[in-house]
Amino acid sequence: MKVTKAQLRRIIKEEKRRMSEFGGALSMRRQAFANLDPLVDYLRYVKERGHITPAASSVIASYADEKGLSADGNEVVAIAQQFGIEPVDVRHELARIRAESQVQERKTMKVTKSQLKRIIREAANDRAMRDTAAEEALRWFREGAVGQMTRDSWVTSVRKSPDSHLIPDPDYEVMFRVTIRTSGNAKYQVDVVLDAETGGYRGAADVDRY
Repeated sequence: MKVTKAQLRRIIKEEKRRMSEFGGALSMRRQAFANLDPLVDYLRYVKERGHITPAASSVIASYADEKGLSADGNEVVAIAQQFGIEPVDVRHELARIRAESQVQERKTMKVTKSQLKRIIREAANDRAMRDTAAEEALRWFREGAVGQMTRDSWVTSVRKSPDSHLIPDPDYEVMFRVTIRTSGNAKYQVDVVLDAETGGYRGAADVDRY
């Protein structure tokens, strides 16, 4: 049978449409299988971890964090959409989980022996400086007019002075505020300045002078 040019064009057009539909269906099937693997792995994760439901943004985010996946990755987005979860909610949950993980890592960060020795040395140096500040403040007070008239006096507390910003050389000096009580239950405060490196006494003054 003779086929006209118009009929031939129509046959070719219909065949192209049929092949296009077949190719689209094949592409959709391939995509479905591509999404199946991460979904199966996710459901296995949910069961192993004992989560109540897979349809939760926090659970999906936990899975993504454990697998090292991005919240915007195809796998995570496909899982979220499968359970009707907004990907943006998963993104927020994942950001929260990773932020908390970083904080926990800082808290549990391993300290080397050299770092531990330095920390102990600095703590001991600070303790020694506080003891020196207490001794010098008490000596300064007892040599003053009020101290000479007081029967007994002692140190009740030593802390970094809130007026430390008034030190001329803050890189080389440190100031402690020492609280002294007397037998008459009176309270006096003395600021003592020490050398920041050696802990040597630099000077003292009654707090009222500031």
